[in-house]
Amino acid sequence: MALERSQPVPRFATLSLAALEANYATYLGTLRLLVQQGYSLSRVQRTLCWIRLQHLHQGMPGTYSEPDVLYRQMGACGHGGPRRTRAARAGGIGGGRIRKRLHPAAPR
Repeated sequence: MALERSQPVPRFATLSLAALEANYATYLGTLRLLVQQGYSLSRVQRTLCWIRLQHLHQGMPGTYSEPDVLYRQMGACGHGGPRRTRAARAGGIGGGRIRKRLHPAAPR
């Protein structure tokens, strides 16, 4: 005897707003990491942290911003992610630019 399901099984377990609020810092940190690594908006939108941030915003819009707004505030550009230097793309340390001095320091 097989049991019939009346409703489809959700893809992810549904969490209460209290559980989502308790893990807000984790979701925000994960989003920040994805932005820093240069993930595009369309790719980030498929992550679990994005879904959970969306649920928080939908449940408490006055308290939590939309994930789109958070993504843009974290420095992501609209063309697929933040700009990265050649050293950062190659896996170099820091990813900052090295600036050459145009004039040597004057002797004292």
